Amino acid sequence: MKLNKMKKVFYLILLSIFCLTVISCSKEDESSLSDTTDDSSVTLNVSPFVINTKLEGGTIQGSVISQSSSSTLSDVSISFAKSGSDDDNSTTVNTTTDSNGDYSQALTLGTYALTFSKSGYLNETMSATLATDNQTLVVETVKMLSESCTSGTITGTIKDAVNNKPVTGVSLSIRKGLNETSGEVIKTETTSSTGEYTFSSMNAGWYTIETSKSGYITTNFNVLVCGDQTDAIMPDQDASISTVLDDGAMRIVLSWKTNDDLDAHLTGPDNLSGQGHYNAAHGQFHLYYPSSFRNFYYATNNFSCSGCSESQLSDNVTLDLDSPSAIGNDGGPETITIGAVRSGSYRYYVHNFSQKGTNNTNLAASDTSVKVYCNDNGTTNVTTYNVPNTAGDLWTVYGFNKCSLTLLNEMGSDGSFTVDVFAPKIAEVTPVTTPTGDTTPNYTFSSNEAGSITYGGSCSSSSHTSATADNNTITFNTLSGAGVTGTTYSDCTITVTDSANNASDPLSVSSFIVDKTGPSLSEVTAVPTPTSDNTSSYTFSSTEAGTITYAGDCSSADNTSVAGNNTITFNELADNTYSNCTITVTDNVNNASSPLSVTSFRIDTTPPSLSETTVVSTPTTDNTPNYTFNSNEAGAITYAGSCTSSSHTSASASNNTITFDTLADGAYSNCKVRVTDSAGNPSSFLDITTFTVAIPPTLAEVTAVPTPSPDNTSSYTFSSTEAGTITYGGSCSSNDNTSVSGNNTITFNELADGTYNNCTIAVTDNTSNTSDNLTVSEFTIGAHKPVLKEITAVPTLTNDNVTRYTFYSTLSGSISYGGSCTSNDNTTVGDNNTTITFNALADNTYSDCTIRVTSAQNVVSDNLSVNSFTIDTTAPSLSVVTPIPSATNDTTPSYTFSSNEAGDITYGGSCTSSSHTSASANNNTITFNTLSGGAGTNYSDCTITVTDNASNASSTLSVNSFTIDTVIPTLSQVTAVPTPDNDSTPNYTFSSSEAGTITYTGDCSSTDNTSVNGNNEITFNALSDGTHNNCKIKVTDNASNESSNLSVNSFIVGATTPALEVTTAVPTPRSDNTP
Repeated sequence: MKLNKMKKVFYLILLSIFCLTVISCSKEDESSLSDTTDDSSVTLNVSPFVINTKLEGGTIQGSVISQSSSSTLSDVSISFAKSGSDDDNSTTVNTTTDSNGDYSQALTLGTYALTFSKSGYLNETMSATLATDNQTLVVETVKMLSESCTSGTITGTIKDAVNNKPVTGVSLSIRKGLNETSGEVIKTETTSSTGEYTFSSMNAGWYTIETSKSGYITTNFNVLVCGDQTDAIMPDQDASISTVLDDGAMRIVLSWKTNDDLDAHLTGPDNLSGQGHYNAAHGQFHLYYPSSFRNFYYATNNFSCSGCSESQLSDNVTLDLDSPSAIGNDGGPETITIGAVRSGSYRYYVHNFSQKGTNNTNLAASDTSVKVYCNDNGTTNVTTYNVPNTAGDLWTVYGFNKCSLTLLNEMGSDGSFTVDVFAPKIAEVTPVTTPTGDTTPNYTFSSNEAGSITYGGSCSSSSHTSATADNNTITFNTLSGAGVTGTTYSDCTITVTDSANNASDPLSVSSFIVDKTGPSLSEVTAVPTPTSDNTSSYTFSSTEAGTITYAGDCSSADNTSVAGNNTITFNELADNTYSNCTITVTDNVNNASSPLSVTSFRIDTTPPSLSETTVVSTPTTDNTPNYTFNSNEAGAITYAGSCTSSSHTSASASNNTITFDTLADGAYSNCKVRVTDSAGNPSSFLDITTFTVAIPPTLAEVTAVPTPSPDNTSSYTFSSTEAGTITYGGSCSSNDNTSVSGNNTITFNELADGTYNNCTIAVTDNTSNTSDNLTVSEFTIGAHKPVLKEITAVPTLTNDNVTRYTFYSTLSGSISYGGSCTSNDNTTVGDNNTTITFNALADNTYSDCTIRVTSAQNVVSDNLSVNSFTIDTTAPSLSVVTPIPSATNDTTPSYTFSSNEAGDITYGGSCTSSSHTSASANNNTITFNTLSGGAGTNYSDCTITVTDNASNASSTLSVNSFTIDTVIPTLSQVTAVPTPDNDSTPNYTFSSSEAGTITYTGDCSSTDNTSVNGNNEITFNALSDGTHNNCKIKVTDNASNESSNLSVNSFIVGATTPALEVTTAVPTPRSDNTP
């Protein structure tokens, strides 16, 4: 409708243009008209024309995105200019892209130049041709370039579509625009020996490259320019070309530009033998990437052709090339070649293996195209299909018969898409007899594949859910036969879905009538299982009243049913499991229901039998003891008496070990256990053998006696898990003889001064269980004689010669010092810390210092030895050993200094060294971190300081001033040596960019060995007669940078023998014999 409406509008426009032309002619060229009188009418002869209201047309569809961001572009202006025989006959239609970047335009058949424009982007053009009536042409997605894109270079490689090898000598012609196969050729190139090509200095935009080479089919591919091509921004723009095909052959080339793994799939007619390959039953092969499905041979109707002739081997379909990624250095196209296209239905697919089953837009965004080459009676047609801008991971591209191609262009999703893509074919074999009194009639159909059956309409079958590759007889589930003339079934269908999820077309079951309605039964209330009731009740429903018939092991005196629920009581049953009981109801017209299977149940009237296996040991120190008994049936455990178990509530038909909940100390003689089975039969109680729980207390130290301590009746805290009587051992005793459950603080009886390391405590509970002895931590009492203890030692190495020391004394008193240490701090406080400051000490190590305290009662403590320590107040002394050369080209120069002490190095000024951070008591060579050089950088602020282990810092050592120069002198010739010359000590002048020392090589030497910055004239030492062409001069500057060799011009010395040189040669040839 849209196309027909467009055609009508098109012809109205043409008619309007024609009318306007007529009016214009009547005004501008009146002299050409016939005018008989002033008042007579004007006669215009209209030229013959044709009106065609059935003009053929089609639709061009596509999408537009941004090349840089891949986002869709809406409101892109698109013009469609149709090419005609001349400009006057061309037409232009305009449209814009929608919010998804898509467009679709109905047009008459012909070739169109599409122009795309949008603010901020470069205009792009594309050529597209509508060739057949009602054709839908999906052109490739246009990627518009930003207007900021600049000119650049296009590079790439042309490869063979079959073997992916580079093709050399391919002629390339480039045209502006997408898919431009005619018009101006901008440049031409030829691929190199490696198949590579380059187009330089190309304006930004899209181009079409046409390929041409003998033996290959001419083809085109699109490239773009947006600045110079780099792998990071735009990888090489490669393409594949196909060799010439034999008559009747086809080649299909899949190309894409992303890293997704796309796979080509082809299905087509086999040799119809029905034998050979996996899908032979369908008469169709499926060619794709697995090695066992890449080459199909018609001779064997299979994917192998062992022993075949050359002609049989060539009559094949082959996946020439499988690539896991897009075309490029490592990837390539996927190529399928058909040696000879058969009559029949072929279909070509593209599956995104990387994104299978995801139904996303990766495939649509991959720039995927399929190029089809088909040789039809000697003419090779090339058709290109472009992926639509639609979500999906499976693109059904096109179908074909011979070289007749049909665009399918369907996007879908498939999570596997493996070898079997063909649906089963099913047909009716034996219909249901009609009419029939069978409410579960049989039906037979055939299928060429096995698979699962799906039922539609009023019919189903729970007993037949799968089909075989043969005739299949199914039994329909119970159908209604209600009504005087029965019930007609005309909507039943069967579908078979094979293991690859391919569903057949629904098979319509021939209409049939069921004319018999039996009662329908269903279970309402099953017999409880297990149950101890041996005359159990059972409830079922029936759609009709009737007579009940029992089968299996069950029977009942209840023989009549009503329409609705029926509760029956089975006759007495022995202990056993009943799984074969059925109920049938026959209505009053002899239609019997299907037997209703009574759900399996078990009668159990026998209680479990229990026996004791392992008793609780007695007495036991475990207050959660284990107990084991045996039961001949599983069931729920019930406890009685003083014992319970929350962790063991069920028993198995075996030995059962239970753990009792926590028990207090005492005797347990009333504990019992019982098991009730799943049928509700309780066992007799099993009496648990009497046992006694007896657990001694557990002790732990909480607060030790402080040590040393002036308190000779010290307190001590311990914990006990039980109350009881305390017993003391060792040197300690106490009048606190009773403990509680928890923490207990006791006071020891008066103790003499000394150290106590043998004191113990035990607790005996109320049931005479005694704990293990708790050892009291060692402590010292100093109640009469002071006891001293070091608290804070003197640092072992310090530059503080009036250092501090802290100790503890149990008593106050006067301090006495021994050894090398003294102090003006002469008193100490009792039961506390005392910090003293030693009088100034000389640099030395002190290991003989002692302290003692005399109490007010003139009791003297033992000597407390002060820790050994060293006083060092002398800073390291530094001096230079090896300075840095005043001028050097080393940017990481070395410097040597001596230190009389080891220590940490600190750097100042511009110099640092990350590799030398410490000094030894010796010479130290350091390497400075990299310094800048250039034409000469002076360093005069560098310093070094060494701090010893006692934190004494040396005086700052100033590093000598030095200059880093990394630029070599530049030499050039100023005045060459005259040649020839009779001076054996000739002069030579050259310039140098730096002063330095001159070195000579070759035949030349000189006593002039020093150069200045500028011109330098030197005199060579006496040279022998002859030619001298190997003389060289080199200058080494003060930083040891050597210039390149300056070659002295070749010259001739003739000081003894005349030296000659041609000035003007005799012209040759010539006719003058007296030249």
